[in-house]
Amino acid sequence: MLYGRSASGTFHALLFNQPAPSQLTQAINRITSLETNVASVSTRVDTINTVATQAKKTGDDLLAANQALTSKIQSRASRVQVGTFDVEFGWCTGSWDRYINRTITFPTTFVNSPTVTASLSVIDGYQSADDNFVRVYAIVQTVSTRGFTITLRAGAVKCLWLLSVSWTAVSNDVLA
Repeated sequence: MLYGRSASGTFHALLFNQPAPSQLTQAINRITSLETNVASVSTRVDTINTVATQAKKTGDDLLAANQALTSKIQSRASRVQVGTFDVEFGWCTGSWDRYINRTITFPTTFVNSPTVTASLSVIDGYQSADDNFVRVYAIVQTVSTRGFTITLRAGAVKCLWLLSVSWTAVSNDVLA
């Protein structure tokens, strides 16, 4: 496990097996980009709140202002989606290389294919006492407007019972 600091100064845990320096730089750049985008969305929400407040002050119908605000928030919220899922493996074969593909459907369809990131949040397995490493990968393979396919791959692990995966899908116009 390696730790890296993004542009905001926040430390993030990065799980790599002997990463190349370019992989670390790439991971930190992605985290920094996501932090920037979250700040941008926060600024947009503040703008929406200002519009609603101005509408209220100028005597516009409060119900209409609330409906407009709700519509804008729902529109923006559907462009960032998150989720988690578990995969129960039950592998105790000592095999060096096992994998499973999983297709995830987004709760709401995107207009264009989003950017998807995934991370392992739980690894539940067993490795023999004389071995001190485990390789587990979560690789996003394909992304569409409706969902994505991810490959979960494990190597050098004696038994693997459960993996929990967290994912974030962000519309590319939010990232712009």
